[in-house]
Amino acid sequence: PGLHGASALIPAAFGQTTPGIRLGLIVVPAATAVLPYLLARRLAGPAAGLVAAAVYAVQALNPNLLGFAAYAEHFVLLLVVAGWLVLQTQSRERRSLLVFAGGLLFGLAFLMKQSAAAFVVGGALTVLLSSTTDGTPGWPRRVPATALFVAGAVTPFALACLALLAAGTLGTFWFWSFVYGSTYSAGLLEGWTNLVTRLEAVAPSSSVTLALGAVGLAALLRGRLRSRSIPVLLLVAASCLGATAGLHFRPPYCLVMLPVLALLAAIGLDAPGRLLAVAPG
Repeated sequence: PGLHGASALIPAAFGQTTPGIRLGLIVVPAATAVLPYLLARRLAGPAAGLVAAAVYAVQALNPNLLGFAAYAEHFVLLLVVAGWLVLQTQSRERRSLLVFAGGLLFGLAFLMKQSAAAFVVGGALTVLLSSTTDGTPGWPRRVPATALFVAGAVTPFALACLALLAAGTLGTFWFWSFVYGSTYSAGLLEGWTNLVTRLEAVAPSSSVTLALGAVGLAALLRGRLRSRSIPVLLLVAASCLGATAGLHFRPPYCLVMLPVLALLAAIGLDAPGRLLAVAPG
C-alpha cells in the first residue's frame, strides 16, 4: 500500500502529466543521493561523501537496472537510507526519539515492498549491537532501544492493516502481499542462473564501481574504520538479502544494493589516498 500512496502523491505534487510523473522520479533518487553523501562524510570525510553521492546518482539511473522507471525500490531506498542516517545520529538528549523515528522510516519502507523487511532486521541489529558511549559493546543495555525501534517499524504496518480492515479489504491485501507472495520465488538452481545472468548484464557497465566497492570492503575490515564497521556490514548484509528475495534477481531488484555499494566505493577510493598521504617521502 505504501507504493500506491507514493504513486498518488507524485502526480498530486507535480501534476497528472507525463512530465510531472518523470519529475517525481527525478526528485526521489536525487534526494536519496544526498543521504549516501551524509553517511560517507560521517564515516570517511567530505571527499568520500562526494564520491558516494556521485556513484549513487550515476548508478541509480543505470539502464541495465531499469533505473529510469519508478520501481518500488527507489522509494524503499529513500526511506531506508534516511532511517539508517537517523540511527547513526549521536544525540543523547533525543536518542529514544531518534530510534523510534528511524523505526518509522524502516517501517514505511516495508510498506513500499516486502523485501525491505531485510533492512528492518538490519536496522534492529544495528541498534542492538551499537557500542556504548565508552566504545564497549553493550547489547544487553540496548534491548529497550531495540524494542523501541521495532515498535516504530511495526507502527506503519499496523496502521495500514487497521485501515484496510476498516475498508473490508484486509483479507485480500494479506493474500496478495503474503500468501501469494510467499510462493513467488524461484528454485535454487534457477536462482543461481538468474544471479549469473544479472551479473553478466550489470558488471561490465559497473566494473569500476564494483572494484572500488571490493577495495572499500577490505579497507573497512582491516583499516582504520574497522571499529566502526558493524553498521556498514549490517547494511551490506541487509542489501544482499533484499536483492536476493525470491531469487529472481530482476534488474530493479538490484537497485537496493546501490547505497551500500556507493558507500563502499567511496571508502575504497579514500583508502589509497590516505595510504599515500602517510607514506614516507
